[in-house]
Amino acid sequence: MPKSFLSKFVNIVFSMIIFLLWVMDSILGIFGGLLVWTGLYFLFRKKKKQDYKSESAFKRDVVFSPVQGKVESVSHNISHCYFGKNLTEVRITMNPWDEMGIHMPMTSEVQDFNFKDGNSFFRYKSGPRQEQNKEMLDSIALTLRDVQGRNVGLQFLKCYVGSWPEISLMPGDRGKQQANFGYFPFGGTVLLYMPKKYEILIAEKDKVIAGETLIAGSSVQE
Repeated sequence: MPKSFLSKFVNIVFSMIIFLLWVMDSILGIFGGLLVWTGLYFLFRKKKKQDYKSESAFKRDVVFSPVQGKVESVSHNISHCYFGKNLTEVRITMNPWDEMGIHMPMTSEVQDFNFKDGNSFFRYKSGPRQEQNKEMLDSIALTLRDVQGRNVGLQFLKCYVGSWPEISLMPGDRGKQQANFGYFPFGGTVLLYMPKKYEILIAEKDKVIAGETLIAGSSVQE
């Protein structure tokens, strides 16, 4: 069976439903149940595990895309009330049908975890970016720090059609670059914040793949 973010409980429930429909000799019901189950497996599919022994997986000065989606905007000299000042913001929109996995953009330790429940945001809404220099939007925010002491911020905005991310890391936990640490059910908006010393390697409208597409590289040797 292919890998999926679906829980064992969901799989057991569908298995029981299919079995009961088989007992009832409902061919149409079995077909419909299998169709729905297959559709959920596609939406909650999990990408193959990365080869962390590859050369690029351990480069200290690059940042990988944490999710799959499309780059909506790249903004410079951004001030954020939670992540700091003089940052570069990369906004990524995840479609409901995109692979939902969330991956470590770099080898790092979780410094802070903040959850502010409240409003949802329409992922395809156009217009000027929403400022967060005084107040943070309703979201989940993570601060990651690499071995050289550089911080990168991740912020997840829930869409009306979607749910909050399921994240398996807490402050003090460490993760390797490209490793999967959660998933974003039916996608949403992901904001990536980096110090301005990073050189951005992508452009607006580029499609990115979680754990594979390079977002930025450090332009300063430390």
